[in-house]
Parts: sequence; C-alpha cells; structure tokens
Amino acid sequence: MRYEDMEFENYDNVLHYIINEPGNPTRAEIAKDLGLSKATVTQIISRFMAYGLISEGKLTEHQGKGRPGNPISIRKDVWFVLGASLSDTTWQFVISDLTGEIVQTYELPVPLMTPEYFLNTLVEGLRHMIGICPGKFIPGVGIGVPGVVDEEHGDIVFAYDYGWTHRVNIAERVMAEFGLPVFVMNRNNLAGIAEYRYANPDREQSMIYIGIGSGIRATIFSDGHVIRGADGRAGRISHVQVDPEGRLCSCGKRGCLFTVANETVLLEDVRNMLDNSDIPSALREDPSRCTVPDVILLAEQGDMIACEAVKHMALAISKAIRMVSVVLNPRLIVLGGPVGDSEVLVSVISDDLKENTGYQDILPEVRRCSIKPYGSARGAVSLVIDNALSLIHEDFINSVKQQ
Repeated sequence: MRYEDMEFENYDNVLHYIINEPGNPTRAEIAKDLGLSKATVTQIISRFMAYGLISEGKLTEHQGKGRPGNPISIRKDVWFVLGASLSDTTWQFVISDLTGEIVQTYELPVPLMTPEYFLNTLVEGLRHMIGICPGKFIPGVGIGVPGVVDEEHGDIVFAYDYGWTHRVNIAERVMAEFGLPVFVMNRNNLAGIAEYRYANPDREQSMIYIGIGSGIRATIFSDGHVIRGADGRAGRISHVQVDPEGRLCSCGKRGCLFTVANETVLLEDVRNMLDNSDIPSALREDPSRCTVPDVILLAEQGDMIACEAVKHMALAISKAIRMVSVVLNPRLIVLGGPVGDSEVLVSVISDDLKENTGYQDILPEVRRCSIKPYGSARGAVSLVIDNALSLIHEDFINSVKQQ
C-alpha cells in the first residue's frame, strides 16, 4: 500500500470512528481503539478541526491518573449532506448534518408515475435542496428508489410494483444535471440501514428490517454488516413462497409473499370483506377511508374488518419470517413501511412466531420501526456520510498542504 493511501485510510478510519462511536471519544481512546500513535491521531484531529469537520470540547471529569482527555465530536454547523427517497408517489428530500440528524425536509409529489416524471421530479427537488443548503455541501447524493437496483451503475433494473420493466438511469441523469456522484439503493434497504444506525441503542448486530408498502423487501444485517448477495439482490423476501397453490406472481412462481403482502392486496382484502360479509366496520359508513393509512389506523382502534385484513397479511409475513429465520438466526425483526408500521401486525406476527417457532430456534424480538416518516431518506444520507472524506478528498488534501 502506498504511503498516501495508508494516510488517507487513517484519516477515513478516524472520521468514521468519531461519527459512529457512541459518546464523544478522546484522542487517547481513538489511538488505542484504532491502533494508531497518539502523534498521528493528534495530527489528524488538528487537520479535521481546521477543516470544520470536528470540534474538541472541554476537559472531561477525571478520577484516575494523568491528564484527562478532551471529548471530540462531529461539528453540526459546517458540513451538510443531501438525500432523497421515493415514498409511494412522493419524493422526500432531506438535508442532514454529518451525524445523520435532519435539518431540512422537502416533499414533491410525482404527477404521473412514469420513469420520465419520476426523474424530472427528482431533479427539481435536488435543485431546490442544493439551493437552500445551510452550509458547505458534501458533493454527493444518496437516493432511495423502488425495485431491484444496480448499485454499481446507479440504475433501477426493474420495479414491477410500478410497472417498470426496463432500466431507469438515475445516476446518469443526476450526474448530467449536477455533476455529482450518486449512491443509489433500494428504499427499503435504506430504511433498514437508518433503523440499524440511528434507532438501535442496544447495537444489535443480527437484525432484519422488513419494509412493506407497494412492494416488500428485507435488509439483512449479520455481525453488523448488510448482506448484499452475489449481485446486490439479497433480501428479496417478497419472493419467498408462502402458498404453492396461491396467486401467480410477476416472477412466474405461485404464492410468493408479494402476492399476499402489499398495499394493494391489503385494500383488496378489505373491499372483499365489505362486499361479501356482514362484519361491522367503520369502512361501511365512510368508504373514502379505504386507504392504507386509514385501514392501519382503524386496525389499531379495533375495527373488525381492518383487523382481519391486517391479520391475514401478518400470518403470511410470519410464515416467511420463520423460513428466513431458520437460515439467518436474527435476534431482532423490525417492521416498517406504510403497511409494516402497525402494532396489530407486530402483535399477530409475535404471537404466531411464539406458537410456531421450534424449541431449537431462537425466537426473535419483533417491533415497529422507529424512524419515520423520512427513514429511507435518512438512510440515503448515510451513504454519503460513509463516503464523505472521499467526496471532499481533493479540497481537504489541498487545505492540509496549505497548513
């Protein structure tokens, strides 16, 4: 390894350590945990401070021998990060500081869900957010999208829940408009990353996030790392077969989880019960409430049809979780997305897992997502934060040389 590469790696490791380590570490703690000399860490910290990346606080209380350390933290008032994610038919844009804390939000509905309008609205929103950035802008954009994503090229390969069967070139369009590097990932994967990084106080390393909306997808963490798969498609829980005699799926199989667990199926189930049963429901009195948010809310309130529809979906999801859990052995399952953010769903799945998990298997905890409504967009900014030093590398190196 060249000296320049090793030096950059040291800088990058120190910055990531300060961003990701809980609390505010001292120089001595950074040196010890990263295996660097105190002189090297002091040099790196000094240059980061001069560039506005970090600050060093007052001396901490100290009970032992020696000089106490100064707590080091990421500055929140200099550098900012841009992320975006599609939520249903609306682009959600966020600006965050380098800790991932959101400081600005903006939403733009997509007037027509075609790739052209999808991209045009994205560009419009990014231009607006770049214009209102409150400080220095890390030159990169994280973007969450539906469907199967080619992360290397920043394309949607296909998104069947929107009827898109051909590639949508996101990175190419954004680069052409703004000249910015782009990090593109499936929106449910990003929501899972946000839950893992920002709503995981126990730092659970074995976790599965399942996002349920127009589609359904899992983000799988093992030993704290996202399992990507051979070509980035790991986590497509939507195509776990839960009923071999069930509906024909777009993938060609029958009874995939996607055929019984998404927004459209939930509302179809509700309408079917309204038309073919006498079960009492507030939805009979006001059919305009037959929307996903209202059905989830009514289920929480005990509405019989809403509860039954959510329960049908929950049992199918639980079956898929049981199959996946035998292989992956997670300790935590987090449910999110427009449908997944339901206490009824969590309760039914938890009870079903207790009843049907084998005695040799570990029963995972199941809970709702904590980061909403901008979870996926917050995951998107984390992609930029992870690459922050690389993105500002040239300017940073020039500033170091001038010192």
